Amino acid sequence: MTELRTFIEAFLMALLILLFLATVIFLSFTLWSMTELPEGPFNPFITVTGLTVALLGLYGIIRVYTVFPPHVMLSRTIKTLPWEVVSLFQTRDRGECKGNIKIVVEGPYSCVRHPLYSSVTLFFLGLSFIKAPLLITTATLFIAYRLLGYIEERYLNQVTCGEYEKAMKGIPSINPLLMMLCILKDLANKLRRRA
Repeated sequence: MTELRTFIEAFLMALLILLFLATVIFLSFTLWSMTELPEGPFNPFITVTGLTVALLGLYGIIRVYTVFPPHVMLSRTIKTLPWEVVSLFQTRDRGECKGNIKIVVEGPYSCVRHPLYSSVTLFFLGLSFIKAPLLITTATLFIAYRLLGYIEERYLNQVTCGEYEKAMKGIPSINPLLMMLCILKDLANKLRRRA
């Protein structure tokens, strides 16, 4: 029964995310069309560069999911989302201090605190090289993820009794370009091990 519940929670969260993304992309193309600027693609070099950056972002997303499987991550998000939204309007924290939660600081989490958000932003940044209206999507996602990251960090810091902040000290929150460098470094290390 617990597995079914986790699956349903993950499915609902995935639907919410897809609905949000579809809305942002639709609005991006609508706003861009009002500017009468060209949408792209502009030239083959920029297209190949954009595809490369998008693929690196996709690799980053997959890499994060090796640490936290999608159904686990999405299920946890939908459980904490109401608290996170309500916390925006509260001055004091309401999360219960548990203190025994494992904080992951290895793998992609050693580069940035929110590697999934950074990777998704990197993915859309790459696609925006191909279709310029996606620049609006990228900017919107970056702002939304910064806000969500702030809220999540507040929550995690509360439920870990301040340990989250100590563990993540010196690690940037969301940085797609730093994430891209970490992905390239990860890929280079994997290639070296195979050689």
